[in-house]
Amino acid sequence: MIPANVLAQADAVVLLASFATFVPPGREGRRLRAALTGMAASLEDEVRAREMLGNFTAKVAEPQSADLLPPGPLDGPLDEANRARLRQDLDLLAGCHSLPDGFPLGARVLIVEAGSDRIVEPQARTLLRAALPAAEVLTLPGVGHALLSDGVMANVIDWVESWRDAEE
Repeated sequence: MIPANVLAQADAVVLLASFATFVPPGREGRRLRAALTGMAASLEDEVRAREMLGNFTAKVAEPQSADLLPPGPLDGPLDEANRARLRQDLDLLAGCHSLPDGFPLGARVLIVEAGSDRIVEPQARTLLRAALPAAEVLTLPGVGHALLSDGVMANVIDWVESWRDAEE
């Protein structure tokens, strides 16, 4: 989502409910690969696409209500062009197997994990932590993938201020 040349200049990175590899390798990723294939198939028509996205957004928000989510694809038309963009997003997820190009390996990193995440698999979170062993990890219990919690921004700001204060 961030151009590699911009990302490479960062001295700090905050990863929110993130991953380096979305689909875990081997048997562990089989269920998720099948789910992505099924989601892509449901994008063939608008009715099936709306049903799939409704189920997906509920999982994104859980355990909170999907009513708390900001506007998304379900709030507009799901014409062929928009469904094609969603297919591209699914392809990007399926093909994500490492940190993004330009990731500043020397930067400070905060990984914010959703304790009740139903989207990012536990193995994918483990792989991210392994790829960034020096990262600080903040797990928010009882919070889903959408990180619908008042404490998220306060925790991120505290983290930024803590290392900035240490530099002064």
